[in-house]
Amino acid sequence: MRLSGPTDTQVGLTLRKTSRAGTASSCPTTRGPLAVFSFAPGPDETYASIDGAWHSDADYHVIHRVAAVRGHGVARAIFTFAASHADYLRCDTHEDNAPMRRALMSFGFRECGTITVANGTQRVTYDWLKEPLDGGTPASPTTR
Repeated sequence: MRLSGPTDTQVGLTLRKTSRAGTASSCPTTRGPLAVFSFAPGPDETYASIDGAWHSDADYHVIHRVAAVRGHGVARAIFTFAASHADYLRCDTHEDNAPMRRALMSFGFRECGTITVANGTQRVTYDWLKEPLDGGTPASPTTR
């Protein structure tokens, strides 16, 4: 099932639904997938307790399990796709995952704190709001 048309003209991605629940997606190309990821509406029990604070209590969608080929703009395409389907996004990653952390910050995600996942390890959390906070500039991909 097609979820969206091309999301990034630089890489020409088309995101496709790969699970019945509609949460797992892939970015297929003629040479195979450039990425897989999970995108689903919250709430997510993993985010119920945070050492820090989310920037909003609004309804949100989560992006999880991003695995992408680096250097093709795939992370930005995934975030653009997610932002076109939700006004508030949450995501987390390992502290030492510098490429993902840079991609999140570059898109406009803001660091919120840390969470502890089911296996007891910590993750750095980020969120992104389409609407500006306190009259500031929106964190929209169109302003980047």
